[in-house]
Amino acid sequence: MKRTVLIILTTLVLLSFAVTALALTNSEYEKALQSYNSGKYSEAVKLLKEYVKKNPDPAAYYRIGYGLYKLRNFEESNEYFKEAYLIDPSYSIGPTGVPKKYPKAEMAPKPAEGKASQK
Repeated sequence: MKRTVLIILTTLVLLSFAVTALALTNSEYEKALQSYNSGKYSEAVKLLKEYVKKNPDPAAYYRIGYGLYKLRNFEESNEYFKEAYLIDPSYSIGPTGVPKKYPKAEMAPKPAEGKASQK
């Protein structure tokens, strides 16, 4: 009985540490996004590079790539764009330039609209 209680308590403690770490990671990402959206690309790149060490997120890699592009560091920028693709080949920046992940079904080519009906 004591062993079961000890296991449950240990699990709860570890779970609370994981939730706290996740909250810190999300706040780090939010801070990086604020810098990125404010055009502070140097600061955003630095914060995002720290973030991707723990969370290999294609959106973060894309934003690092774009930040480096804006800082005119084209070669390194291209490496981060490639990394975003390698993590998730279905990842796309979306039609408005805002990073978005499309479901695989949306990536299939659409049939041509009815041009035959136009005369």
